[in-house]
Amino acid sequence: MRPVLHRAVLAAACLCALTLAGCGKHVAPDAPVTFAPADTPYLFANTRALPEAVGKAWGQAGNAMTSTRVQQLGQFANALGQQDPAVGAVLDAIKDELASAHSAKDLAQATGFSRSALYAFYGIGDVPVLRVELASPDAFNAFWARVEKRAGVTAPSATLGKQSYRVIGGPAAKLHLLVAIEGKQLVATLAPATADAAMLRQLLGLDKPARNAVDRLARIDGEQGYGDHGSGYIDLPKLFANLYDGKDALAQAFAKSLGGSLADPACASEFAALAGQAPLASLGYKTYSAQEIRGSVDVQLSPSLLGALSALKQPVPGMAANSGTSLFDMVLALPLQRWQAFLKGRAEAAAARTYQCPALQSLNDFAHTAANPPVQLPPEAASMQGFRVVLDTWDNGSQSAGRVLVASSNPAELAQKVQQTLPQFALKTIPTNGKPVAFDLPPRLQAMLGGGNQGWIASNSRALALGIGTGEDARLGATLDAPAGNGDALLRMHFDGKMYPLLGSWISRLAAMTPPATQARVQQEAAAFDVMGKMIRSADVDVTLDAEGLHLDSIVQHR
Repeated sequence: MRPVLHRAVLAAACLCALTLAGCGKHVAPDAPVTFAPADTPYLFANTRALPEAVGKAWGQAGNAMTSTRVQQLGQFANALGQQDPAVGAVLDAIKDELASAHSAKDLAQATGFSRSALYAFYGIGDVPVLRVELASPDAFNAFWARVEKRAGVTAPSATLGKQSYRVIGGPAAKLHLLVAIEGKQLVATLAPATADAAMLRQLLGLDKPARNAVDRLARIDGEQGYGDHGSGYIDLPKLFANLYDGKDALAQAFAKSLGGSLADPACASEFAALAGQAPLASLGYKTYSAQEIRGSVDVQLSPSLLGALSALKQPVPGMAANSGTSLFDMVLALPLQRWQAFLKGRAEAAAARTYQCPALQSLNDFAHTAANPPVQLPPEAASMQGFRVVLDTWDNGSQSAGRVLVASSNPAELAQKVQQTLPQFALKTIPTNGKPVAFDLPPRLQAMLGGGNQGWIASNSRALALGIGTGEDARLGATLDAPAGNGDALLRMHFDGKMYPLLGSWISRLAAMTPPATQARVQQEAAAFDVMGKMIRSADVDVTLDAEGLHLDSIVQHR
């Protein structure tokens, strides 16, 4: 269970101090986030610039990948150019303009952007708006002028009062991309070709909202423990209401410009019911330092959905264990029989109502099929409760050692199926006391493992486990008896940074088998993995379900 009391104290402290600055946040009056309206259905923004030392610490891998990413932009331009030659030409020009950029610093100098900028991505109604500070508006304007010259195109400019903006999109286009520089901020948004001045002023932020989203973001940050370097949320009921209830003028104007109308009472009602199952999803960084990045995604669930999902909780051996020195360790709770019942129940409920909204009618056939699955789970699959995969050693793809555990409500039945299916076990008894028994690996697997021919298998009352490689027989007993937790955890995954150079070496060997034209790019990818290995100590992901909802927590540690 998450520390509910601790969160309550944080939330109370925020509410007591809540002002425009928002729970201790000192937000400048014209910071990008202040342009997001209070009723925006989605938002992601930062309220404090990333310190240079932090950006430098985490930028090494990005620097190594800069040239590769620029080249990939060229490949994307070639593919897109077949559909839209003008857009392809612009992307190709950007690639050529950035050809000499080999680091984030080079990119910033060439484009005028900065990785330590304040930014906000939000919706005016449901229309996306990106607002980001520029380190140098002059550098951006010069960069864009060079791109247009290379591409042989010129985006027409327009003015609204004293504000100029670029209009990207041909005269026949029904939607235009608008790009403006307001002071030191770049603003990008979409607008119908027929948009009037009032709508344009709203989208470009020339008319700021009477109430902005700072207070709501601060409240969510306080409740979830997010910091200042990036956080946000998605309000699904609001998002779908804007589309379908006919009350949002922007949504209707966009729909009209595209030749139709989104307003539909059936859609409004049915999407509201669906969105109400997960009314709010939030995400943010909790720690962003030179040593560690910690963040989470937190999803509120309706009481009925939370109750149904809580019935799927299943402790799995190893879920509450420490990964120790393993290179990779993943544990997943997967009680298949209960998941089948859950999905069947949700499908039956959906089939009983019959969706009337055109956008949802395809769910009707799917719901009927899911409510009456054509294939039933075999007994050994129905007894499955989860699994664990551990890679302990990996020497350039050979001489590897690892373990696989399958948690089951009937390990004896699972062991019997193994004996019936695999000839290596036909004459062997698989003990149920956790003691491993040896078996010979298939020749092909022996070759993959560098000549090792021995494997071990063991079981107890909770699971069956298999180990391959040196020393794995001594680990199986502890693997079977590893702490399983209380069932709140649905997934635990650990990735050691030592895996990066190993993966890079594997990719390098693959490069020799690729066409000559792509070998250099593949080798660049491999080199970037080596850089990542020198930078990343470990990465961990945990997915949990508790009384507050569904949570995905991640931690990446720097060496």
